[in-house]
Amino acid sequence: MRLARSCSSPSTARTSRMTGPHPCRSAGARVVAAVVALTLLSRVGYGHAQLLNPPAPVSQVLEEYRVALENKDLDHLVALYVAFSARQRQALHEYLENAAGLTVELADVTVAPLGDAVAVTYTRRDHFVDRESGKPQHLEVRLTKILVPDGEGWKITDGL
Repeated sequence: MRLARSCSSPSTARTSRMTGPHPCRSAGARVVAAVVALTLLSRVGYGHAQLLNPPAPVSQVLEEYRVALENKDLDHLVALYVAFSARQRQALHEYLENAAGLTVELADVTVAPLGDAVAVTYTRRDHFVDRESGKPQHLEVRLTKILVPDGEGWKITDGL
C-alpha cells in the first residue's frame, strides 16, 4: 500500500492512502521513483572488512555494467547476471527508454569478501534527459551487488 501526498505546498500537504499513481508525477518520474525505491529496499549491509580498490575482474564487471547501461544494451546487462527476471528486464527497459542521453558514473566503490563471493558497494550517478518532460535529470543511489565466480569471470546475483 502506498502513501501519497497532495499536490499542495508541503506545509499544507496531508498524507492519505492511495492505490493509483501519484497525480503530480509524470510517467518517467514514477519509473525513476520505482527504481530508487526498489534499489533502497534491496540494499544489503555487511559487517566484513571492505577493500577500497576492487580486484581487476570485479572492476571489469562493473565497467561492463556501466557501459551496457549507457549503451542501453539489455542483452549485455542480462548476461552479467546469474538470473534476470522478465519483470526486471521490463522495468529496466522502461527506465532506459525514458533516459535520453544517459551517462552513468560509478564512484566510491568498496568490496567486501563473502567466502568465494564479494559484495560490491558503489554510488551510481545517472545523468539524462527525461524523454517525456525534456528536462535534465540526475539520479544518485548507493547500491550493493553480490558477485559470484562464474567460470573464468564473475556474475551478479541477487543473493547467496
